[in-house]
Amino acid sequence: MEAGGAGGFAIGLEGCGGSVDGLNEVGEVREQGQAFGPVEAVKTVEDLYCPVSGEVIEVNETLVETAEQVNSDPYSDGWMIKVRIDDAGELEELLSPDGYREFIEGA
Repeated sequence: MEAGGAGGFAIGLEGCGGSVDGLNEVGEVREQGQAFGPVEAVKTVEDLYCPVSGEVIEVNETLVETAEQVNSDPYSDGWMIKVRIDDAGELEELLSPDGYREFIEGA
């Protein structure tokens, strides 16, 4: 199982009225890279992309009321969806937190 979220990188939800509403429903199947819901922050709406293929087995409904958790506690209360992974090999394709930080800082 993989918990999907925004990692430790702020996405602009804190203190700006942003929202994480409309995440996939439990039971829906997503492919790696397929959108699983929108995130709204400061005059923009962006899709969130599933890091692995599989079935959505849980959705963090508390984010509808407390979206700021995505920024303040991304590795605990700020998770978005939990996915039952179809292909564990896809995990090897993901960046580590340090690798992602390097990618973002180098952009």
